[in-house]
Amino acid sequence: MKCTSYCKLMMLAAMMIGTVTTTHAQTETTLNEPEAKQTLEVNGYVTGKKGEPLMGVVVQVKGTNKRAITNEQGAYTLSALQAGDLTLTFHYIGCKPEERHFVLSQNQRQDAQLSEATEMLQGVEVVGRNERSYKNTRTFVGTKTATAVKDVPQSIGYVTKELVLDQGATTVNDVVKNISGVNQYTFYNDFSIRGFRTTGNRNSGNLINGMRAQTSLWKQQSLANIERVEVIKGPASALFGNAAPGGVINRVTKKPLAETRRQVSTTVGSYATFNAYADFTGKLNPKGSLLYRLNLGYENTDSYRDLQGGQNFIVAPSFSYVPNHRTQFNVDVFYQQYTGKIDRGQSIFGDGDLYSVPISRSLSAANDYLKERLMNITLGLTHKFTDRISFNSTYLNSSYDEDMQEHNQANAYVLNADSSQNNSRILMQAMIRKRHFRNNSFNNYLNVGFNTGRAQHTLLVGWDYFQTDLLPGTSALTARGYLLKNGKTTTKFNKSKINNYVLDADGNPKTNVPYFDLNNTTGNSIKDISKYVFTADEINPYRQYSHGIYLQEQLRYGPLQLLLAYAKSISPTYLTNNETTKRAPRSTL
Repeated sequence: MKCTSYCKLMMLAAMMIGTVTTTHAQTETTLNEPEAKQTLEVNGYVTGKKGEPLMGVVVQVKGTNKRAITNEQGAYTLSALQAGDLTLTFHYIGCKPEERHFVLSQNQRQDAQLSEATEMLQGVEVVGRNERSYKNTRTFVGTKTATAVKDVPQSIGYVTKELVLDQGATTVNDVVKNISGVNQYTFYNDFSIRGFRTTGNRNSGNLINGMRAQTSLWKQQSLANIERVEVIKGPASALFGNAAPGGVINRVTKKPLAETRRQVSTTVGSYATFNAYADFTGKLNPKGSLLYRLNLGYENTDSYRDLQGGQNFIVAPSFSYVPNHRTQFNVDVFYQQYTGKIDRGQSIFGDGDLYSVPISRSLSAANDYLKERLMNITLGLTHKFTDRISFNSTYLNSSYDEDMQEHNQANAYVLNADSSQNNSRILMQAMIRKRHFRNNSFNNYLNVGFNTGRAQHTLLVGWDYFQTDLLPGTSALTARGYLLKNGKTTTKFNKSKINNYVLDADGNPKTNVPYFDLNNTTGNSIKDISKYVFTADEINPYRQYSHGIYLQEQLRYGPLQLLLAYAKSISPTYLTNNETTKRAPRSTL
């Protein structure tokens, strides 16, 4: 019994010694190893000027690669942070960057409200406008920098997508009526700006996102993928518009957004008019660094004019890659295919009565057609080296193909054997034409912002290159005039040589293309063009290219603002039939 008690006592003592030894060892180990740091978390919400949540804001720990992107509610969370001094940066396209400096000792919340930037270095628009009214406060078409419209010395008019929707407009022709000094010159894609004509097939007066591009002369351009339309008026537009003295029309396309939006709209109207549009945008990855937008359009109408209906298909996808707040890469594709006819206007009886023929009457044949295909591919890169230095580079490949067959009036009435005109018979002509244009446009410029004392400077240095090619295979055939007995044709009739002409059953000179009788309502029938005598029109393939440099200074000194610009085109060259013609350099101040 005593031995047992002794043994138990010894065992208890041993256990106590072991416990003390173990505790001592643990204490030594703790003293010799570095103390583990506690990780903390920062979260919060980012809103805009009016308190609306901002999605896609990049929140980053300054000096590190740790960052987060706000969600649809404007919320963000940064975890695994170390205690101590911390600086958060908030970057969002279209807003001024913000910073928050604080000491992190425990989990805490840091909210931010970003204000809109009225002056930012910007070259390629990656997101749409934040505004939801008819007002547009900023533009870059006049200065190639995102400048407040009120600070641009050029006269700039604009129409936003909100006004387009409220007016139910479908073409650029519909909306430019809202801008003073701009009028529709003809029924086509054809305008008059301050008295000077600007047509769609002349790339000097039509811009897409500030880039020169080829468009159709005949088809009025659709607004299916257009964010807004801007017009730079006056000779100042020649700085970036290549000698368009009246002004240029710039179409700004819709860009991907970081928030998910889906919209489908339809319009129906008289003469079997039916338009359907779809607009989808959002993120392609969880981080929001890859964005997309897809615009689709279908337009169909029979028109109030005979045989002047048409169908138009539009597919316009665009993608934006934003790896960080300093770099943006944008890809835009636009494809349009149109099928219809060319409307050459209305002919009247020779007595001059403007109301002698119904307004619905056209001179087209049932087998006439106009097939157009337009494609634009735009690649844009913007990189900010610092908050005040950025580089912008944009490449646009524009192609236009035309396949056309038409009957139209020859601006004359058919002549009788005695040279008198028949006031009800319109002299007609027929044309078959194929044209293929390819355009390449480069736009590169560097923006630098700096201060000298109280003066603020925004310096822009740029180089542009433009090339357009009329490809081999472009050709045209025209049938016109009166038939001659020798198998040829002539556009004139000489009654003293009537024996040289082929005569019809009434003894009058026979026309090459059947005349259009205004008294005959079946004049729009199918025409057998195989019986016409065609002659080839001379259309030579050519290449036109030019490149130039420009320098621009935006100076702000207190309430005073000054814009100085200089541009010089260097050796524009036109190649025709393997011959080169050089023109002297031109400059614009």
